[in-house]
Order: sequence, then structure tokens, then C-alpha cells
Amino acid sequence: MALLGVLVVDQGRMLNEAAVNWLLLFNPTDTYRLFNLAGTTNVGTFSGMAGLAAQVHLGATPLIGVLLLWCAVPLLAATWVFSRREV
Repeated sequence: MALLGVLVVDQGRMLNEAAVNWLLLFNPTDTYRLFNLAGTTNVGTFSGMAGLAAQVHLGATPLIGVLLLWCAVPLLAATWVFSRREV
């Protein structure tokens, strides 16, 4: 929702296409959508993000890496926080 709000307020003045494409990686749902749409062309034609998936030139490996980071970083942060506290 924050990205949508930024896009509405910006109205194409400051953020270009490349910046929006990279900002999509900060949302795990969008990253997963891009991974699915990049792998299958038939699904991409029926989706609203078909044009966007065609513009993002990331392969499956970087998208899976970003998804793994979305799993690993919160887990590592929680481990670090709870290791410092007495439970």
C-alpha cells in the first residue's frame, strides 16, 4: 500500500519505470507474482501485471534469492533479538 501511495502522490515526476521495478522487490507478494509471471507466458497474458513482468528483466534465480532473503532476514533478526533477551 505504501508503494501505491507513493506512486499516486508522485504522479510520474520523480520515480521512473526502473525505480518502480526495483521497488516491487521490497514486497514479497509482488516478487512471487513476478517469479510466476516470468516463468509462464500463458498466465502472464491473463494477469494485470503481464506488462510489468515483461519489463522486469530478472530471471528466476534472482527472484528466488529475493524470496529466500524475505524468509531468512526476519528469522535471523528474531534470532538475534531473542538471543539477547532472557526468556
